Amino acid sequence: MAKIRPLAERDLSEAQRIVRRAFGTFMGVPDLDNFWTDFDYVYGRFGAEHTASFAADQDGALAGVNFATNWGSVGFFGPLCVRYPISSSVGGRITPACALFPTARSTSGYIRSSVFIPVT
Repeated sequence: MAKIRPLAERDLSEAQRIVRRAFGTFMGVPDLDNFWTDFDYVYGRFGAEHTASFAADQDGALAGVNFATNWGSVGFFGPLCVRYPISSSVGGRITPACALFPTARSTSGYIRSSVFIPVT
């Protein structure tokens, strides 16, 4: 079962790899290791003021990532990407943490049982 936690700086390289490979697989790209090497879907979101970054660990390795963004009255999450081949349960476990972020309005907190719980 995947454990959900905040994405850490040490995860960024592998998170970027997961995102590139997930989109490349979806698009049917033959060379996944060289796909979207000029796009940044991870590093920029990780440090953004109104964005929370989430990681899913499974079997001791980073298995998925997701990002939640709060733009005032609008909140959204994504891209949600999981390492292939991983069961779809990883995405299902990381999504609730992101869904609660727009109301939490803070990235300072902790994650427990796939739910982001803000520290007050």
